[in-house]
Amino acid sequence: MENRNLYLPVELVNKILLRLPVKSLGRCKCVCKLWCSIISSTCFNFQHQNHTKDDNTSNLYLILDTPINSVTDPLMRKTVLRFSYDTFEAVQTLYPDPSLKHPRSGRYFHIEYTCNGLFLFSYFKKPNFILFLWNPTTGESKLLPLSSSQAQSLAQYRAQSRAQALKKLKKKITFQNLGFGFDTKTMDYKVVFIHNHKYKGIDEVVVVVEMYSLKTNSWTTIATHSRKDFQTYAYYDGRAVFSNGVNGMLSWKAMHKEDGDVYDKIISLDLSRETIITTLLPSSISRPHLHRYPDNRSNYPFLYKESLALVNYPVVSRSENRTFEIWVLGEYGVKESWKKLFTIGTLPRRISQVLGFWEDGKVLVQTYCGTKFSPQTHKATYVKRLLLFDVLNPTQRLQIFKGTYTKMFTYRETLVSLKS
Repeated sequence: MENRNLYLPVELVNKILLRLPVKSLGRCKCVCKLWCSIISSTCFNFQHQNHTKDDNTSNLYLILDTPINSVTDPLMRKTVLRFSYDTFEAVQTLYPDPSLKHPRSGRYFHIEYTCNGLFLFSYFKKPNFILFLWNPTTGESKLLPLSSSQAQSLAQYRAQSRAQALKKLKKKITFQNLGFGFDTKTMDYKVVFIHNHKYKGIDEVVVVVEMYSLKTNSWTTIATHSRKDFQTYAYYDGRAVFSNGVNGMLSWKAMHKEDGDVYDKIISLDLSRETIITTLLPSSISRPHLHRYPDNRSNYPFLYKESLALVNYPVVSRSENRTFEIWVLGEYGVKESWKKLFTIGTLPRRISQVLGFWEDGKVLVQTYCGTKFSPQTHKATYVKRLLLFDVLNPTQRLQIFKGTYTKMFTYRETLVSLKS
């Protein structure tokens, strides 16, 4: 038999490998150089992620970012809890790379976002803003270089002491927001850093949007705006929402001025074209900030079946029950394309946020159930409960976790390398 009959076409090998779970793929990388090259490519890992999405819970996990606890872990390691999405049982406690802490302060980074199996960590204490990428499946981590603005500003102050340089940098650059997504056109992971920049000789503060490319390991400035026209919300209401779409879109809740008042809007960044699109909120839920909560309701951005959505919810509820409206955007930049899909409710008053959807009409929700004092930090933290709530039968609910955690994520495993 000739040797050529012993080999399969590369296209067929690729199709077979796409059907394997991540752990099996890790072993297959050791078979030969060809298989290792295929499995390690970003393109293959993106195809594998999409292939596993056909099975809604295949290779899917819940992640809880938890604070350091010296009582349960004397080594003071950063812990991340991983839950099976099928059974909601804790299957593993992950310990990120020990280097994932600030080299000077020793404080650990926090998870900001997850995208296609990778996690973005951040450490922020003015004027230091440091970012890490981490793949929990492979254990690899990568420290991102300083953004272009940070590097240029520090270079200007190089002749001065580090303390003086950082003090000036603190006044010059202030953080506004972050984002993490995947460019489906170039097959590249990208981080977006939005900050306010005070240029010498210019009175007005300028908003700078910078983008990091994992492929090139470098930053580029893609846009500058007046702060009056480009102001995103901070923390939860302003967290970025990533939708794969055609090119990959990152969206933030922001604000704009109209007729002397301030209204909410959505700012979206096309990761491939590097263009910014503004979408106004539907008229029925858009309110001026002067009368921001006339009906005691607000909203936050959300991802619903790979589409940008809004959760419209009660800020203050004096009644015993709460309702959560789900609005989905049909076309970026078109205000009239918002559509109210359905209303979740009526839910108990203590449910603060809708975090995601499961099967058979069940939703993942978060409640607050008191505070807990930490002797290590001398601060009180919220004790939260993560519940699987049956909307059709409100008396049925499953407590997934009760304790202190900062954020919850869903993610699928990937073998994409951070070294190349």
